[in-house]
Amino acid sequence: MAQHTTYTIHISQPDLIENPAVKPISGAETVGSGLQHLTSQPYSEVHNFFGTVHVGSYLLPESDDDKDYAGRVQLALDIPHAFFVPKFDFIESIFFTPPSNPPNYLLPLTLTGDQQAESFVTRDLTDVKNLLYGTALPGRINPENAAGIVERAETSAPSQETLTPSTATTQEIINIPPLFETTETREVTFTYTVMDEHGGSDTATATITITGTNDAPIAEAAILTMGEDDVITGQLSATDPDLNHDMSKLTFSIAANPVHGNVTLNADGSYTYTPNPEYFGADSFSYIVTDPLGATSTNTASITIFEKQYAGDLANETRVNTTTSGNQENAAIATLTDGGYIVMWESADANSTGIFAQRYDRHSNAVGSEFQVNDTTNGEQSAVSIAGLNDGGFVAVYQTERTSSSNRYNILAKIYDANGNGSNEILISSDTPTNRHQQNPDIAVLDNGNFVVVWESQISTSSDWDIKAQIFNANGQSQGGSFTINTNTDNRQLTPVIKALNNGGFVVAWQDRSSGDYDIVAQRYDSSGSKIGSHFTVNTNLSNHQTTPEIAVLASSGFVIAWESAGNQDGDDAGIFMRMYDENGVAQGNQMLINTETDRDQTDPSITALHTGGFLITWTSENQDGSQEGVYAQEFSTAGAKVGDEFRINVTTNQDQQISHVVELDNGTLKIVWQSNHQDGSGEGIYQSSLEETALSSLSMSGGKGGDSFIGTAFDDTITSGAGDDTLEGRGGADVITGGVGEDTASYVNSVSGVTVNLATGIGTGGDAQGDILSGIENVIGSEFSDVLIGNAENNLLEGGAGADQLLGGVGSDTLSYRTSLEGVNIDLSTGSSSGGDATGDTFSDIENVTGSSHADRLTGSSEDNVLTSGGGADILMGGAGNDLFRFALGGGNQNTVFGGTDTESGGGWTDAIQLIRASSGPLATGASPTGPSDWVLQTEQSYTIQDNTLSFTGNGDANASGAIIMGDGTTITFTDIDQIKWD
Repeated sequence: MAQHTTYTIHISQPDLIENPAVKPISGAETVGSGLQHLTSQPYSEVHNFFGTVHVGSYLLPESDDDKDYAGRVQLALDIPHAFFVPKFDFIESIFFTPPSNPPNYLLPLTLTGDQQAESFVTRDLTDVKNLLYGTALPGRINPENAAGIVERAETSAPSQETLTPSTATTQEIINIPPLFETTETREVTFTYTVMDEHGGSDTATATITITGTNDAPIAEAAILTMGEDDVITGQLSATDPDLNHDMSKLTFSIAANPVHGNVTLNADGSYTYTPNPEYFGADSFSYIVTDPLGATSTNTASITIFEKQYAGDLANETRVNTTTSGNQENAAIATLTDGGYIVMWESADANSTGIFAQRYDRHSNAVGSEFQVNDTTNGEQSAVSIAGLNDGGFVAVYQTERTSSSNRYNILAKIYDANGNGSNEILISSDTPTNRHQQNPDIAVLDNGNFVVVWESQISTSSDWDIKAQIFNANGQSQGGSFTINTNTDNRQLTPVIKALNNGGFVVAWQDRSSGDYDIVAQRYDSSGSKIGSHFTVNTNLSNHQTTPEIAVLASSGFVIAWESAGNQDGDDAGIFMRMYDENGVAQGNQMLINTETDRDQTDPSITALHTGGFLITWTSENQDGSQEGVYAQEFSTAGAKVGDEFRINVTTNQDQQISHVVELDNGTLKIVWQSNHQDGSGEGIYQSSLEETALSSLSMSGGKGGDSFIGTAFDDTITSGAGDDTLEGRGGADVITGGVGEDTASYVNSVSGVTVNLATGIGTGGDAQGDILSGIENVIGSEFSDVLIGNAENNLLEGGAGADQLLGGVGSDTLSYRTSLEGVNIDLSTGSSSGGDATGDTFSDIENVTGSSHADRLTGSSEDNVLTSGGGADILMGGAGNDLFRFALGGGNQNTVFGGTDTESGGGWTDAIQLIRASSGPLATGASPTGPSDWVLQTEQSYTIQDNTLSFTGNGDANASGAIIMGDGTTITFTDIDQIKWD
């Protein structure tokens, strides 16, 4: 424990002309921290260990009416555990000489005053080195002058007072008190002399008893600003007046959970906060900080969540098909487990019509080239549907024309693995009549990895049709024969669609003409293909045709079905309607009109569930964009209410843009594909666009004293950090990002392209950094692409992430971080080489320190003083010819190896140390076993000493030791050529 509370003494004297009499110092009292101090004012203080020094005084006002200046107090003895400085009327400078055997830390003082109010001012700790090594400090402090009490020379006016060093034997020695254990007591005794202006004096002795106490930590408030449906991570902060309790010794826990979201708070203060779907407004959570002795403090993280809506970025419309001759039409799209997606469409092949495809990553970058799907090229292959498989691959189903059987259709499937390698075609409709049509398939992949195909099956040569289904495993092997979906068998059952349910089953919808006009009918199934309940009619308006159903399964496990309704139901020709159901298939209200614009036809709906719990529907609208047909969209909340207005997707409006399909990627981006007439220069072409949730306007955000986190908008935001260690993510727009007092981080982790961020010039370009202006920023996190991150004169942390990055430090002690790499990295600071995981392709310069990943890393230092930090994997850390520090945190139970490296050079030696983060107070006794995760055992033949949380090896010349550290959590560190082991 550190004793650091103010102690006040009151020295008074009676009104006298002759020698003053010393009045005994008054008794002690207990202050809030539990330490003793002497009462009243003016005062002197016992000063903090490493703390802020609040210098006081013990002032003796002269009681004689004809005198208007203060008396003076001189110290007669050095004080072992504290220091006292007298106060004067007017002081310009003071002189210090360090003691011959100074303690580890000295605090120089500057004393200032004026005629009205006297006060003391302390110098910053940065002046300590100057004082100890004989460099003159500002303010005419000269360490070569004689030490002693500064006395005032009598002059005619106080404003003309000057100072001269005293030749007296008394000294003012600045002696920092050591750490006190709780309840430990020490006495400070000093003798003081009171003098008046006539030369009278008196002397007495004062004794102060100092008692160590444990002070509670101080939890800092945090401010979080984020968008609706964003997820934010950050680091809470706290301080502790007891200076042997830094952040690594404090434990964080939840005091009160947020009302409108969920928070995961780790013991080290790192957190992840997720707001409830679609919520925007205010929220908060409170947290407790606990020190090792159980003292606590509580504070609050205040959260502001701004509203966001999906809106089209009309500038991002791109063509999908590479081949442009003829028609490319009837596109389908599906998401993949790697975060990307696959698009397929119909286009001319060597015989007639074939199925072609293009794969994309999660950022819409093409993966490989356009390729043909169908192996069979005789006749027509068309009506493709796709689904992503659970193993990262995908499966396509399509109809193929049988030229040998009166041009009837069959259903084929082709399975691709995660690398894009395709299987042979599989006949889906193998147990159906070969002289009947099997056509218009759709597909869904179930939670168990099986997939289900549904299609139209012609019953006879008449016009009657059924809906058939069949279940297959991931390898395309049938799990039983085909079965009929529809219960009504009269007339036509057409256009089936299928979606997997969250309970492992699936739901099928189709258009049923068993009586009069077409209706939309649906049926639920379990994973084995057994019906759940009876089929049900979706549309509540039973007049006119209801056609082309589409389904989306919602985050609530319910589902929504949209369809096209003919016959002026929306007031003018065809319109788009929908109806919602809960997880049990119970309708949630009646059907609802989707399109706001009702003039002419609105047709061909497509629907996707959103991670927010809501959904979004696209459709084709006639003449709404001013030129034939266009693609429009509308977002809906979890309750089915419209969010904002409907909006146009297509940029090009000339001629037709129609037949859209929409999906949501795992990063929340929506991808829409459609066909556009003559936009690619020849017939129909396939185009795509992205939708992002964006704020409604730009924002201005400001931080507080704690560790704050901010996520900006797509507009030009102003984000200003507070006093804590803050994370600032501007996202899109030209943002002004300003750091504060702490170590602040600018993050571009969500940028969809590479960024260049130069902290020295404060300018960002490329991706989300385009137009950004940065100041007061120490750390930068790059994107998943190739970034250029440049440091400044501060100690910077540069985290490039994936991609071939250029990481350029500056004059400070700069750090590379690979904490998020999904594979181990190999970094050699001495050669500048990098490989493995996120380090692949990276180049760097002027870098001194490296933090590894949570996997097996190999980190090698240089000739500089390096800090190599294990990320928790089974790592190899090797130092060089410098004072190197190897840092390990608890956790993982891995086997690590440390080589201290070259330990001597001409003229001196290097000190290599291992630091154990969140370890216990020291190694257990020989033969003892760890009982807790923070305990550790040292195995070595080398002798050592322990002082101030540092174990120093001795007795071996340069003290290079070998051995092993066994942690209580199973982590092992085998070391060679190490001089010290530290813990905190």
